[in-house]
Amino acid sequence: NPLSTPGSGGGPAGLFCCDDEGGNTQVLNSIVAPSDGQDPSALKFVADTSGIERYILLAEIAEAKMVCGELEGALDAFRQACRLRSRAGKLETHEGACLWKAMGVVKCEIGDLKGALEDFQEAHRIFVQAGTLQSRDGAKLVTCMASAKQACGRKVEAIGDYAMARQILEKEGLLHTTDAAALFFSEGAARREIGDLPGAIAAFTEARAIRETTGSLDTSEGALLMTYMGDTKRALKDLDGALSAYGEARRAHEFAGTADSKETAKLWTNIALAECARGDLDSAVEAYAETRKIHGLKDVIGSRDGAALLRKLGAGAARSGRDRFRMKGERPSCSWTSKPSDTRSEGRSDARSDTKSDAGLTISRATSTAESSDKHGGRSMDSNSEAGNGDNRSTTSNSPSNKVVDEEDGDDFKDGDLETLNRLREIWKRGCMLDTPVGAQLLTGIGSAKRNAGDLQGALEAYLEACRIREKTNTLDSPSGARLLNSLGVVQFDMGDIDEAIEAYTEALRVCARTGSLESADGALLMMNIGIASRLRGDLNGAIKAYSKAQRVRQATETMVTDEGAQLLESIGDARFEAGDPDGAHEAYDKARTVRQAIGTLDTLEGALLLISLGVAKKALGNAKGALESYTEAQTILRSTGNEGTPPEANLLKNAGIARRALGDLSGAVEDFRRALAICDETDNLDTPDGTLLLLNLGTTLRMMGDNRGALQAYVQAKDIQMGMDDAKDDILLSVSIGLVELQLGNIDLASEHYVEARVMRERLNLPETPEGAQLLKGIGAKQTRLLKAESMSGDRWTRLTGVRGPADRLEVESVAVLEEAKRVHESVGSLETGSGARLLANLGSAKAAKGDTAGALKTFEQARRVHAELDTSRTVECAQLLGKIGSAHMALGEHARAVEVFEEACAVRTQIGRIATPDGADLLMELGRARCALGDYDAGLAEYAKAKKTRQSTKTMETPAGAHLLMLTGIAKYSGKKAPDHALKDFAEATAIRERMGMRTLETADGATLLMHAGIAKHLKGDFSSALVEYAKARAIRLQLGNMETADGALLTHHMARAHAGLGAHATALQAFAEEEELREKTGTIETKGGADLYTEIGVSHRAQGDLDGALRAYTKARRIREKLGGGAGDAANLAALLMRIGVAKHMRDDVDGALEAYEQARKTCQEANMLETSDGARLLRNIGLAKSERGDLDGQLSALEESLRIRRLTGTLESAEGVAVLQNLGDAKRAHGDLDGALAHYSEAYNIRAKMKILQSSHGADLLRSMGVVKADLGDSAGAMKAYEEALKIRRSTKTLDCVEGATLLTAIGEMKEEMGDQKGSLSAYMEVKGIRERTGTLETEKGVQLLKGIGAAQDDEGDLDRAIENYEEARRISQLTGTLETPEGAKLLMNIGVAETERGGLNRAIEALEEARRIRLKTGTMETPDGAVLMMHTGIAMGYRHSTLTRHIGVELRSRRDADSQFEHLAEARKILERIGRLDSSEGALVLENCGVAERARNNVQGALDLYEKARLIRKLTSTLETAEGAHLLNNIGEAKGDKGDFEAAMSSYNEARRIRELTNSMNSKDGVLLLTNIGNARRASGDLRGALQAFAEARASRERSGTLNTAAGASLLMAIGSAMAGGGDVDGALAVYDDAKKIREETGTLQTPDGALLLASMGIARRAKGNIWAALEVFSEACAIRACTGTLETSSGAQLLNFIGAAKFDTGDFPGALDAYAEARKIRERTNTLETTDGALLLMSIAKAKQRLTPQAGTQEQDTDCSI
Repeated sequence: NPLSTPGSGGGPAGLFCCDDEGGNTQVLNSIVAPSDGQDPSALKFVADTSGIERYILLAEIAEAKMVCGELEGALDAFRQACRLRSRAGKLETHEGACLWKAMGVVKCEIGDLKGALEDFQEAHRIFVQAGTLQSRDGAKLVTCMASAKQACGRKVEAIGDYAMARQILEKEGLLHTTDAAALFFSEGAARREIGDLPGAIAAFTEARAIRETTGSLDTSEGALLMTYMGDTKRALKDLDGALSAYGEARRAHEFAGTADSKETAKLWTNIALAECARGDLDSAVEAYAETRKIHGLKDVIGSRDGAALLRKLGAGAARSGRDRFRMKGERPSCSWTSKPSDTRSEGRSDARSDTKSDAGLTISRATSTAESSDKHGGRSMDSNSEAGNGDNRSTTSNSPSNKVVDEEDGDDFKDGDLETLNRLREIWKRGCMLDTPVGAQLLTGIGSAKRNAGDLQGALEAYLEACRIREKTNTLDSPSGARLLNSLGVVQFDMGDIDEAIEAYTEALRVCARTGSLESADGALLMMNIGIASRLRGDLNGAIKAYSKAQRVRQATETMVTDEGAQLLESIGDARFEAGDPDGAHEAYDKARTVRQAIGTLDTLEGALLLISLGVAKKALGNAKGALESYTEAQTILRSTGNEGTPPEANLLKNAGIARRALGDLSGAVEDFRRALAICDETDNLDTPDGTLLLLNLGTTLRMMGDNRGALQAYVQAKDIQMGMDDAKDDILLSVSIGLVELQLGNIDLASEHYVEARVMRERLNLPETPEGAQLLKGIGAKQTRLLKAESMSGDRWTRLTGVRGPADRLEVESVAVLEEAKRVHESVGSLETGSGARLLANLGSAKAAKGDTAGALKTFEQARRVHAELDTSRTVECAQLLGKIGSAHMALGEHARAVEVFEEACAVRTQIGRIATPDGADLLMELGRARCALGDYDAGLAEYAKAKKTRQSTKTMETPAGAHLLMLTGIAKYSGKKAPDHALKDFAEATAIRERMGMRTLETADGATLLMHAGIAKHLKGDFSSALVEYAKARAIRLQLGNMETADGALLTHHMARAHAGLGAHATALQAFAEEEELREKTGTIETKGGADLYTEIGVSHRAQGDLDGALRAYTKARRIREKLGGGAGDAANLAALLMRIGVAKHMRDDVDGALEAYEQARKTCQEANMLETSDGARLLRNIGLAKSERGDLDGQLSALEESLRIRRLTGTLESAEGVAVLQNLGDAKRAHGDLDGALAHYSEAYNIRAKMKILQSSHGADLLRSMGVVKADLGDSAGAMKAYEEALKIRRSTKTLDCVEGATLLTAIGEMKEEMGDQKGSLSAYMEVKGIRERTGTLETEKGVQLLKGIGAAQDDEGDLDRAIENYEEARRISQLTGTLETPEGAKLLMNIGVAETERGGLNRAIEALEEARRIRLKTGTMETPDGAVLMMHTGIAMGYRHSTLTRHIGVELRSRRDADSQFEHLAEARKILERIGRLDSSEGALVLENCGVAERARNNVQGALDLYEKARLIRKLTSTLETAEGAHLLNNIGEAKGDKGDFEAAMSSYNEARRIRELTNSMNSKDGVLLLTNIGNARRASGDLRGALQAFAEARASRERSGTLNTAAGASLLMAIGSAMAGGGDVDGALAVYDDAKKIREETGTLQTPDGALLLASMGIARRAKGNIWAALEVFSEACAIRACTGTLETSSGAQLLNFIGAAKFDTGDFPGALDAYAEARKIRERTNTLETTDGALLLMSIAKAKQRLTPQAGTQEQDTDCSI
């Protein structure tokens, strides 16, 4: 009886606490009194008085009456039982306390809470006195007391009692039972009642977790719990959480069959309210419909709750409609082109083009706001204002004494769902409630709903009717009336009637003034709407004035930081921008951004549009960089809000492109423009003014980049679109732009035509000339001039055409022929050796130099010098100038040393005559510095530059092109020789500033382009490739404009641009630029130069970066041909060696190792000849040679090359570098391959120390190094050191986020293997699973490595006992192997064997044999059957056959097949043994394994001695092969112990077990599946030897191991628990045994293994324990269940089945059912006769039992001595 047994479950005590483990639905089984012939001691709890027995009966009667609802009768029975126990002196006991508790429960049910509390307190006193309060019954009692107190209103005390009950349950380990769930539910309810909602949620959550664990969540009690939780979360405004809880409650009701109850109807009502509060009207209406269904489809509209619910649905509809409206965007007419955007092309006004579509936007935005409420409190003006006036009453001017309530309830109908509000309208109309102020509110809501639905006429009618009612009820002059008038104005505005709208706004303004509500948020909204209307009418000043007033109101009412406040600021910004005040616009937009960020609406479509406006304002103020930042932020928001690919993004991209263009990022600008065009095309917005402007901007940018063809195409397309539009200004701009492009393309006539066309339109419209037009006119003239100049060699003609006059010898166009003719004239008259002749020679030399004849020029200059010497004019300015020209000629010829000498002589001349401190002297010093730098003496060169700069500063000629040129050369020297690009950039910046101050004409020159190019080079050297590209683009634009791109300098510029693109990783773009450079060099004849060689080298680098190794090699070959052709000095040798190494690397990457080595060796020879091998480059080359030799298998050559590389790095001091570390790591790998593990570790350690010192260990390369160190340490046997290295590597990869790659997977695989070796199976499996995740993410699972990984995972899971997952991974590996074509290989056969072994263990024997046979077929096909692996395969096939044999013998009709399997098993094992004998491998670990399994088969045939013989042979082999002290050796010793135990030699068995345990502890495999089995066998052996304490100790270890590995809740875990229970029962602890048996039974039920022979054995053990306790009927129950299982599984006809029948007979004998006992014994005897086990000890005991049963059936049985021991 649970009421009288401590620790029992169920019973009346659980009724009040909603206990679902019995409680009010369980009628307890009756207790059968001892029958005649039964030993009375079987009922040990019964005392020696008959009164107590009657008490038991009365308690049962009371419980039955409770179940039937007879509470009074139950209470009476409990009282009688109480009296009986009191008379017997047994009331002050635990059982008596339970009785008091039961009476208290009944009184609670009756309603006598006071009496119930008294009974509970009495029970509490007895529990405390008996020391049993800390029990399950004690916890239930305390819970009952708390519930009673809660019902009495003593909630705080109740919560204290609940806490006490919780402590008791926790101490007793019962915190995860339904008792605890009921407790937490009651506590939560109490906390909710006192207002502690978070505490209630916490308690409900704990209750839910328990019910989910115990499977009692889907009950009526679970539904009640989740309903309470949902209600509490709803009270906390956690609507999503509430709806989730309600959903679980619904499911529980459906599962429990209570879906049509009143509780479910209330649940649906709560769901409707929650959905309504969340704004999901559709779901709310559906939920409300469910409520009505449960009420029998009764329309509950008329009820108070129904009406309130429907009104809330209306309010929810308003919110839902508003949210949908805002989500669509509050700019219905111009939402895509609404923001001001910087569409300026060449000379176009931003303000004019941007504000055209903006007015509509702001109006639409603001008017939408005017009818929307905001979560911050800003309400539309058709409901109550947040800035209400006290009680929200207003007095009309018509009736001062008549105060009308401004109905607050009207807010429920604001912007409601149209269908719901119309329904309410009809109801109120029938009830004559429509012509009231509240009716006006309802009509206002209907108007808002209709406007949101697009029905503007319907909205207007509703608003007008509301106005009529308010006028009739004298409530129009009120804040609500003002809001109504505002709404009326809004809808009139939407309908296009601006005048009517302004009239309505004005009236609303008057009402606000009269009611004092203008200084409120509603007043601010009204003023903003007035501003919108004023702006649309063109009154910008009026609009700004209204906006400003609205802003002041919002600031005064502290409603600026709202959505409406943000929109107001945006409107102010729009108006100010349109009025030409970008500063004011920027300020307003920035404030709006701050507001949106504060209220969390910046990340919306409106926020993105605001950021675009802010960017346009920044651009208008000249802050293009800031504008681009705003555009980038806006684009992020557009994409996150699902507005990617929409017109807003096109508008944004257009503005971003303009900003990028201003910053010099022309490529980025073009990309933005083209993306915008694509969006416009997709959204049908291309043939619009915005499309025209977009194409215009694209064309302008392409023209700036030099892509004149692309620019022309864009302009023409824009012009085609523009033809259908009436915008002459755009036509003019397009004509001028097209003319400029045609001019660049050389089409002067077309350019002139377009200019004339633009001029005609400009004159017709009386418009002034534009900068672009002037530029075009100038370009046409310059082009014509150049043509005329090229045609003319005559000074007269030049003067006539150009108007420029001057002597012929000063014209730049003088030809060499003319000067040569003049020379001949001077010679003929004998005047060449004169000053005039010297000047003529100097001019002739200059002409030759200009023509490119430098050698001829130098010869002529020297002739002039001789003339000066003869005339003794060497110390003159003229001679100094000549010396300067001579030096320049030597420089051009590459004779830099001779140039230095000449320049120094010229400086000496100038110094002597005092003309060094002049501008010309500065030029000379500059040239001298240039020559010194060319010789590599950069310090001396910079010193000369400094002198030249000082001279120019003193002569005030620094601010000249020559001064800028000097600074440029200074910067070049600094970045080239001093490696100081930062300092160089300062000089370049100063030079650029000088040219800009002198006017753009000095920057837009060849020298200016060169300056910009060098500035780009300096930035390039800093790694700032993007900035470098900007400078290069500027230089390119200048050269294109000057028409000198097709020169050597143009090719050099293109080269640097290409290298910058390559630096950014844009190799495709780089290759395009290199192709352009190649074309330029071919045109200029500079392809066969060092520059050409550099070009092809860089082309090769880019091809290699793209993976195009063939293209790379082709380019490298061209570069090599040029370099070998040119020859040269040491510098050229270095370049050639570097090129050869690049060729080697490319070939190496193509797996052409021989070709790579050939190139490497040629590079090595070149370096040796130039004496450059002992450099860092030489070390790098040697390392590559070593790597190539390793791939060829030349390990000695590899070591030699790597050691030489290491020597050079030590010699050059470059070992402490990334490349030095790489050499050390490569050497470590090489020595590991040679078997020199200590040497490898030494190199790895040195590399580790260097990385740590340089702080470069925290990288993927550092992680690779640590993995290599771990591998070597593992090979050296240092498992701990290896694991430490692996874990450090793993930590690095996790921190650097480089784990998700092949290398990371390799590292984790090594960790898994190491943990597996260390016995950490769980850790190993965890590592393998992480590797699997990485390979899945990186797409490398379906590879050979992936197959190996899955096999490893499967093996680890197999060891853990998780066969299902193991087979799942094996099958995945099989699928991949089939996919990759590697299944039909020896490795595939191994995989199939693993599948077969796992299926065998799982019991899928047919699948196992299929897999094993498939593996055998593959081995026969691949010729690998006659191998150790083939033998092992045969062995496992035999094992599987044996298992199937043992299974089939349990079933009828399969004897023949069973025999075939049994025969086949031994055939396979014998064949496996023969294979090993044939190949001479029986004395191997595989042979030991086969012999061991042969022994297992013999043992299964009861040939124990034969099994032991085979085991001993296997043991000897393992000892000889040093594999005994392994996990496999321990497994063999375990089998030996089992066999010896079969023979009864438990001492020898224990010896084998102990040796096996020693080995497993040594190999860290005690926690494995086999380790647990060993501990179980040790326990069984100790139990058989009588050492029960030792047995229990071993079992406890096994249990702890299974708990750690999570395998206790498996069939094997259940078997272990059964063994523990048997040991406990053998020691007399039957109660403990029963508890353990119960746990084992639960596990078998959960795992579906109760209906098996092992399950039957467990039930039999439970029956024995119950019989020992005297609970015979319970024993019979489980014996019968075990018998049924054996019958179903075909194992009743066995010795174990006979033993079970013997148990049944003995139990029936105990009950006095002697005929039944005899029947059971007889059946057991038949089985033993059929199985030949009658003549055994058990058979003898069975015969004795039969005899005793027969004696009982004879008449003399009564005189026999009673004996209930029937030989169990």
